Amino acid sequence: MIEEGKIILKFNINFKRQMIIVEDDKVSAMSYAEFFQCYFSSKRIGVIESDFTYSTFDELIEKSISLKVGTSQMATYISDDGINIIRFIFQKNEDDSAYCEIYKVQLINSNKDQLSRDYLTGVLSRGSLIKECENAMRNMISNDYLIVIDLDNFKIANDTLGHIAGDTYLKNISGMINNIGKDQIVGRYGGDEFVLYLRNISKEYLMDIVEKILDIRLDYSEGKNLAQIVVTCSLGITKIEAGEFKMSTAFERADHALYKAKHMGKNTAYFSTGEFYSHRNQQKNNLKKKVQKNNKKLQRKNSRLFRKELRSKKIFNSVFALAALLILIVFSMVISSFYSKSFEERTKNEAHTVMQDISSQIESNILSNINNWIGQLKVTENIISNIDTDASNANYLLSQALTVLEQQIDGCSVSLLLESGDLYYRDGIEYNVSSSELADYVIARDEEYIGTYYINYVGERIVFAIPFGEHQIQFNVFNDDNTKIAGIVGLLPIENFAKILNSTAFSGTPYFSLVKKDGTIIVNSASSELVTDVFHGTNNIFNAWDNYNGKDITNEIITNFEQKNNGVSNITIDYIEYISFYSPVLIGDWYLFITVPSSVVLNDIVQAFNFTEVVINSLFVLISIIIFILTTLFNRLRTKMQTLTYIDPITKDINYERFKIDAEKLLFQDSENTYCIVYLNIKHFKFLVENLGQNESNDVLKDVFEIIENELTPMELVCHVISDRFAILMNEFDENIIKKRLINISNKIKDKINTNYLFEIVVTQGVYKITDSKSNIAVYTDRAHVAQMAIKDFYSNDGINFFDETWEETDAMTFDIEHKQDNALKENQFHVYYQMKKNIKDDTWYGAEALVRWIDPIHGMILPGVFIPLFEKNGFVIKVDLYVFERVCQDLNEILSLGGKPLRISVNVSRSHLLHNNFLNQYFDIMRKYNISPDLVEFELTESMAYESKNILICVINEIHKFGSTCSIDDFGSGYSSLNMLKEFDFDVIKLDQAFFKGRNGFDDKAKTIVASIINLCHELGKQVVAEGIEDISQVEFLKKNNCDAIQGFYYSKPEPFTEYKYNLDKNNK
Repeated sequence: MIEEGKIILKFNINFKRQMIIVEDDKVSAMSYAEFFQCYFSSKRIGVIESDFTYSTFDELIEKSISLKVGTSQMATYISDDGINIIRFIFQKNEDDSAYCEIYKVQLINSNKDQLSRDYLTGVLSRGSLIKECENAMRNMISNDYLIVIDLDNFKIANDTLGHIAGDTYLKNISGMINNIGKDQIVGRYGGDEFVLYLRNISKEYLMDIVEKILDIRLDYSEGKNLAQIVVTCSLGITKIEAGEFKMSTAFERADHALYKAKHMGKNTAYFSTGEFYSHRNQQKNNLKKKVQKNNKKLQRKNSRLFRKELRSKKIFNSVFALAALLILIVFSMVISSFYSKSFEERTKNEAHTVMQDISSQIESNILSNINNWIGQLKVTENIISNIDTDASNANYLLSQALTVLEQQIDGCSVSLLLESGDLYYRDGIEYNVSSSELADYVIARDEEYIGTYYINYVGERIVFAIPFGEHQIQFNVFNDDNTKIAGIVGLLPIENFAKILNSTAFSGTPYFSLVKKDGTIIVNSASSELVTDVFHGTNNIFNAWDNYNGKDITNEIITNFEQKNNGVSNITIDYIEYISFYSPVLIGDWYLFITVPSSVVLNDIVQAFNFTEVVINSLFVLISIIIFILTTLFNRLRTKMQTLTYIDPITKDINYERFKIDAEKLLFQDSENTYCIVYLNIKHFKFLVENLGQNESNDVLKDVFEIIENELTPMELVCHVISDRFAILMNEFDENIIKKRLINISNKIKDKINTNYLFEIVVTQGVYKITDSKSNIAVYTDRAHVAQMAIKDFYSNDGINFFDETWEETDAMTFDIEHKQDNALKENQFHVYYQMKKNIKDDTWYGAEALVRWIDPIHGMILPGVFIPLFEKNGFVIKVDLYVFERVCQDLNEILSLGGKPLRISVNVSRSHLLHNNFLNQYFDIMRKYNISPDLVEFELTESMAYESKNILICVINEIHKFGSTCSIDDFGSGYSSLNMLKEFDFDVIKLDQAFFKGRNGFDDKAKTIVASIINLCHELGKQVVAEGIEDISQVEFLKKNNCDAIQGFYYSKPEPFTEYKYNLDKNNK
């Protein structure tokens, strides 16, 4: 239970200026950091204690920014004790600002555990789940796994059976998952998706858990006259990596694996490593045993023979279908005689169903007509209400309105019901109905009325009326005394109303009637011979039937009448059996009866059945021909569908999707043989397209495909993958044989293209030898592709490269990084972290170094040691350096605009820049763009630059000094260099390499002597010294003693994102 408190603070957020305007004792504006420091760090609002951090406040700002204009959002944060909470309510304004109110809220009769649980299933809620999993990841010993569980068919079950059934599925399945293992964390991530975190388990135990979850099957559709709806589970599984502390990265991998599992079918599990598991695996193993008994069948499992075999199967299937049909016809003729009685019962049931459908149609027709009539009365009532009663033509207008109404309702006469209870016609005839139901409903109750009324000399009429209600008006009705009109009444002759009932469903004529609750017949269908036969002229259905069928049937009907239920009765009158179906019409106490002789019903259907028997017995040959034609058409349609799905539009043979299916079948069924995957690429094919055009280029691809296909055995496959690439499954494992065959293929392709198109091409081929069956063809093809991409010299080794298993984590990662690098830069996946440097002389902050981190959406944080060396090789480091530098200048500009005091930031400059003249101009232009003073930037150059480009480096340093910035030499001492460098290059700052402090022998006396000497020498030369990688107090004390200028390392500060860096900087300035 939650008790709301008063508003304790109001403020507006200006996103453009990044300011907060507080409505406190006085209106004041301040930066985000100042606001947090003032109201949260100082605990002025007195709500949250230890767990409300600056990063949490940043999340609130992000939430408010993402709101749409005019919308609001609430964010709630709970204190550690689970009692106090702070509630933020944001509302987005049109001027790109947000209004926020802070409430203090008290939880009563609650506890922290209840708040952390999902209200429906009782397992952990999403927020608590993430917190628990990340806590487990930080304390991981070994072999932790995260499983994302999605419910198959849940949406269908929820939509079909209702939300109560859906909730039951969720509760029961979550309970099963919660009790399935030991030392686990279970939570509901959202909707029908659950997360299971398993700690310190073996692979065998994991597979046991996976099997148990896949065994879960729930079905609540039974007994509801619905198709069976079975809810099962599909799983995406990933292993937690060492040093991984964010659940989001693990969840991304598991969720991606879940997507692949769902793609492969329901009730399956897929590992992020590529392993696939399903209950169908056991069926696969059984199939494998059968196949191994007859190896001859393997010869028909390749793509070329498959189409020939398919044609023979079509003929066999057609003949088999015809034979099966003949047997079925004979069998049906033999057993038909034994089921005649049950057929008769089924026929009656079918008749009941048909009669119920007819009843619904007639009832709908009745309601539609009455609703239309009532609507016409209401329109007329509105017209009359607007007549000026004092006008000279008032009576004329009234008469005209009634005339129009009578014209619109065929056969209806209209009268006015006066407040006195008189029913007044335009011709002056007047009836007093004050004691009738009509007057009671319209005058006394002010309600609409539908019923019957007997009028002297006129007869029984269907009556429908509406009250004037508050619109009652004083009217001189046809020159009579002024009186109030209470309502308008329409009277319809019974025979007119009977037209609605005139419909037939059988070759005979059914009898339709409307009956009151007491059995009185209101109206019969137009002339029917059954009227005399069934009711003997009486106007009460109960009186007519009691004499022939006793009280049982009439009592059953009366009971159904009282409960407003449908019913069917079999009655016998004068030895003739009738079927009577009745249902409420939803108008007063009226019921619709449909009565028809049983012989009519049965004769219609039995005759049809007998005729069908004759047709089957005499024309089964014709039916067989039709079935054969349909089978042929179906086979053609299936062939067309297979062509669209599995045929490559260029080669007219199997495409890559079909290749994967056929290849996996072949590997599975021929497990005793060994295979390899070849990825063939025609280099520079785009030049061929430019010269020949697209159509002729496609002809080249067809030629290449035919050459490869002709070189393969019946147990091998080939397909066109995309563009100029082909995939080949070869029944070879020996590298020499593989290479010989591929050289032959390559030479034939080159000769063909050179001869026909006068064009020289290069063919490169990557090979992966399949050594296990745990992965799928897509994985094997990717590895062959990696091997092909790794070919640097197209003309060496015949353009053939074999996949090296050691590439699994190196070259594969390299390929992945290079594939993602451009998109990562475009999507701002590179983030700048700042590590502050401490001035150990006066204990102030000396400056900070900008470091780059790659936050990949799938793999999480990638450290610079992984991607920077690769970027140095491929030149992408230049783009990254400039990107990082611009972000640094943006951050400096933000601090300055808020009135802060920024530190000098040192940025790394790669040696790749030295290959480009005047590269510093790009840096200087960025600084000018953001109005950054040159003295706020320090350029870090590496020691290796001095050996590679001495003269260029001297010019670079001079340009930096000329612009007004400083420069430093990074990793000094890492290259075993001569101290002559200090004389040749005019560096401002010397950064000691951390190897001095973490060497093979640790920070021993020899290292201390060298460091002390370097510090002293640098000071003599007028240079400052910064020590990197300092983590130990003894190192700090030594550097203080020897007058080192500054320290950079985890002892004082770790690398942190800009928000945390800015907060610590603001805190320090205050």
